[in-house]
Amino acid sequence: MKKIFSIFVALLIGCGAYAQKDCIRADYSVTLTDGKPEVTFSGFEADGLWSGLNMATSDGVFRFVLTDKKTGKTVYSYSFNSLFGEWCDTDLAKTEKKVFLEAVRFPRPKKNSVAELFMKNASGEYEKIFEKEVCPDSLEVKLTRKVKGYKHKINIAVVPEGYDKDEMADFLSDADRLTNAISEYEPFKTYKKKFCFRMVLKPCSSGFSYYTFGMERYLMTDNFQAVCKAASEGGFPWDFVIVLVNNQQYGGGGIYNFYASVSAKNQSAKEILVHEFGHSFANLADEYDEYDQTKVTDCMMCRLDRDYCPVCKENIKNVIKKLFK
Repeated sequence: MKKIFSIFVALLIGCGAYAQKDCIRADYSVTLTDGKPEVTFSGFEADGLWSGLNMATSDGVFRFVLTDKKTGKTVYSYSFNSLFGEWCDTDLAKTEKKVFLEAVRFPRPKKNSVAELFMKNASGEYEKIFEKEVCPDSLEVKLTRKVKGYKHKINIAVVPEGYDKDEMADFLSDADRLTNAISEYEPFKTYKKKFCFRMVLKPCSSGFSYYTFGMERYLMTDNFQAVCKAASEGGFPWDFVIVLVNNQQYGGGGIYNFYASVSAKNQSAKEILVHEFGHSFANLADEYDEYDQTKVTDCMMCRLDRDYCPVCKENIKNVIKKLFK
């Protein structure tokens, strides 16, 4: 990240008595103006059950930290990237103004806490971009129903984008085919029982489109809030999101601890999803160079007709292990 940002967003989060730990989502909009972000905090939403996983598995552009106000002890932390973070480094951001609807999700704290969000500066160091006290009892708990089988699992919500109500059977077929493809690759195959894919059986429209940042195959949306809401419509806890777009044109995208998307009807959809899931799940980088093909490596993160290389396999394995610490 080339710029140092200073964004202050007011956060007021509540907690109360509850039988099962729930999740809170803080929504905010952000845009870049004259090289500086402008943020508008939208509010808080109860976001269903919290799965209990440790999401602090890798360093991203952003880091969220929740600390106990009295003791200063870290209650929860995780790191992520975002589409806005990518936008800041594009040439388009210098001439165009674009609004991104983004969010952070975290478990409801039990005591008064402090919420802080950090963003990497030009030197690669994290700098605080907002801080606010977390106070109890300001937001009601909304646990719609009891859910079993999510503990000690990596819970992934699979969202239907562009499928009509009468196309849910088609969506289920696509979802089974594509999520099963992930477990065909190591080390996902070895850890298959650790993953729980649940399909959201409600149509959604989160604004996915091609030509994100001018790249034809980059199939993304600037409305992450809508993605979160769609994933939570399933009524089950989730840690990661996969969005299946009902389209045949080649495309997809993946951002670490944000979401992965794929054009479900494309003939290469399986390989695309495995590649993009590598980005969103394990923070793997692309290993190809569009301008210098001599730099390509023998890896799924470079060519779709390959397996993951030993380095990427080890990174994925380490993420899986860290999730359960």
